[in-house]
Formats: sequence, C-alpha cells, structure tokens
Amino acid sequence: MIIDTHAHCSFDSLAEHEDEMLARMVAAGVEMAIQIAVDAASARTVVDMSRYRPNVYRAVVGIHPNDCQSIRDIDTAMAEIRSIVECSGDVVVGIGETGLDRHYPETGPGEFARQRIFFGRHVSLAREFWLPVVVHSRDAWSETIECLREFRPERLVMHCYLGDLATTQTILGLCPNAWFAFGWATTYRRNEAVRGAAAGLPLDRILVETDAPFLSPEPFRGTINEPANARTVLEFIKTLRSEPGAEVEEIIYRSTKELFGL
Repeated sequence: MIIDTHAHCSFDSLAEHEDEMLARMVAAGVEMAIQIAVDAASARTVVDMSRYRPNVYRAVVGIHPNDCQSIRDIDTAMAEIRSIVECSGDVVVGIGETGLDRHYPETGPGEFARQRIFFGRHVSLAREFWLPVVVHSRDAWSETIECLREFRPERLVMHCYLGDLATTQTILGLCPNAWFAFGWATTYRRNEAVRGAAAGLPLDRILVETDAPFLSPEPFRGTINEPANARTVLEFIKTLRSEPGAEVEEIIYRSTKELFGL
C-alpha cells in the first residue's frame, strides 16, 4: 500500500471529478492522500474534506510562501491557522506547507523576508501541537538551511524534494527527524542528483508524494496529476534502491503512518 503525502485535491481540477479520482487512487493501491492547504480558506476546506472522508484524506494546514504577500497581519493569519488546528480533532496531521520560494521575479527582498517570518511561525505552531512541519523550498536552498539551523523544527518533511545527497545530509545533521518526500522530479531525466539522494538516504526517511494536480511523473507529463500516480513514483524509487521492492514499499508505508500518526 501507498500513502500520497502531498496532494491538493481541493483544487477544482481534481475536486470536480472526486469520485473518479478516488476510484483510480484505490485501484492503484493508494490508501490515502494527505491534503495540503495553501491559505486559511483552503485549510478549512481540506479539514472538511478529511472529516467527510476520513478513510482516504487527512489535512495539513498552513500558508504557502507564495500566498504570504497578500497577508498584512501575520499575527491574525497565524491565529486563524491555529484555531483551525484546535478545532479539527485528529484530522490535521501536519503544519504547512511553509518555507521559502524565490522562483518568481516579483518575490523581492521584502516579500522574501515575510516568507521567512511565516516559516518561523509555522515551525513554532508545529512544535506546539507536536506535528510535523511540511517545508517548501524552491530556488532557496542556502536560505532554507539557514532557517532550519535557526528554527530547529522537531519533525519536518521536505516536500517535493529536489536536493542532492550532500544537501540531504546537511539537513539531517541539523534536523535528525527529517523526512524527504520524492515526487514528480525524481522521474525526470535531468534530475540525476535527486535520484542520488533517493538512492542514498536511509530507506525509513523516504516518503512518496504527487503534489497533485501539478507536475505529473515522467510517463504522464502534460496531464493533470492525481494521487493514483503515487504508485508510479514509488515504483520508480524501487528501481533506485538496493532493497527488495516489497521491503521498499512496506518501510515507506510504515514510516508515513508513524510520522503522520495515521
């Protein structure tokens, strides 16, 4: 069995065809898809989805770094996320996604500084509720590592991991309770360094994700991604590892359940 640790099934491209999407997910042996919020509104949505379908969904709530620029009152925004966690029962299993993103030209120094503040506040919230923090890092590796050194999250998931093995070892040195979620990028031909990290990590530190509906794995590029494709990612990771395929699947599944308390 597999658990997709990062998907956005509340987005219209998936939500409009939810029953068919879930049928394909189950047929692929994907037991659950953890739903990731990007702001307070989507946090409420993924919590509601998880309450309605607790057998296939859980929720991670927070504010995406690229959504920080529209928020002026950080205290109010984080208080709202905190309230959602408090009222969610056991369906919230993580905080995020949060982190740093320099990919877009409009992300100037001021906006990047706000992302860093939000990052720290999410780590504090995750520590308060003893939940893992889901970290987004794009075009900002050195700054992300600086934040990890400063904030010292107790448990974290590096979402859509794109780092090489050396970066991975640095992160584990700073945060021993770190997990690395591999998705679409692992299957792309140009990403040999990412495959090196997936091959060299301790097996119990690897997670599988899709980031659906975005960026499908190599065989499905150009289509809408969905949780069923977690199977494709897992099968690809098996080819990178020396362990038997059944062991790879079992340990990744078990690690995911333990990390998120499923």
